[in-house]
Amino acid sequence: MATRKQKEELFATLKFTPRTYRIDISGYGGEIVLGTVDNKTFEYFKKHNIDVEEYIGDWDNELDIPDEYNFAPGGGWYECSDIAHESGAEMDGASIVTVYDENDEEIWVSNLDINNLNNIGCQVEEDREVYVSEQPVGSIVFTGQSCEKGTFFNGEFAIRSPFDPKKLKFSYSNIDGWKLTSTIKYDNESIDNTDYSTSGKSCTYSLTLIEEDGVAVYENTDEDDGMCGSNYYPTDLELSPEFPSSIKPVYNGWYRCSWSDKYSTSCGQLYWDHDHWITFRYKKPIEVDNVDSWQGLNWDTFKEKT
Repeated sequence: MATRKQKEELFATLKFTPRTYRIDISGYGGEIVLGTVDNKTFEYFKKHNIDVEEYIGDWDNELDIPDEYNFAPGGGWYECSDIAHESGAEMDGASIVTVYDENDEEIWVSNLDINNLNNIGCQVEEDREVYVSEQPVGSIVFTGQSCEKGTFFNGEFAIRSPFDPKKLKFSYSNIDGWKLTSTIKYDNESIDNTDYSTSGKSCTYSLTLIEEDGVAVYENTDEDDGMCGSNYYPTDLELSPEFPSSIKPVYNGWYRCSWSDKYSTSCGQLYWDHDHWITFRYKKPIEVDNVDSWQGLNWDTFKEKT
């Protein structure tokens, strides 16, 4: 026999008019790929001191990379993804999920922190976990990562009873420690994503040799000028907030930047020489205009433009 509570829930459902609600996820996240690269390609890059980031940005192959070593032709780093490929919002407190009713009124909001969602009663499931370090010994792994900000998910779903956040199910992929949303369901029905509108904030690329006792990340450096390289500071250090171009760094060095022209928006590493933003092509400095924003290490590295 049904309990009183069950009867009340049944009556509420019977009286409820089916409606279409909308779910939106925005904040920070991005895209990441892991792909295998031939060992001979790895040796070619080392022998010729080719910077991985410069290679990815070499759309028309001015570096003249032979076809057999050109693992991401035309800068298509996202195609080198036979191990893993995921894009979505980060499952942490910086990403926000909001549900709107049929009148576009906000009825529920939460961050995507996994513990927080579990405490609310939402269903959270890790559907895949892949780490670079767990790949076969002797293999070469390419990692391409684009960090982005904006809207990562927007979709409609039908409800046939009063909205209950406990019926939401968030699935995510853990790609080398980066937990990104993959699918969202409500009441066991998948929700289609109809809007992914983000802007790039930074990009990183690397080649990793998996060894018996760990991994060895290929880093290209130029001892003559100290200003070329795939990694310009340790990635495990905290970054500063994002600053607009009207605020200038105090110290010379490498920074994460986004810049734009009339055709596109780019993100990546630029060198600040105290007066100009610079990139390097074939080890020659090229000034970059229209820098929109930058990030550095989390120390006092900026001053107001005077």
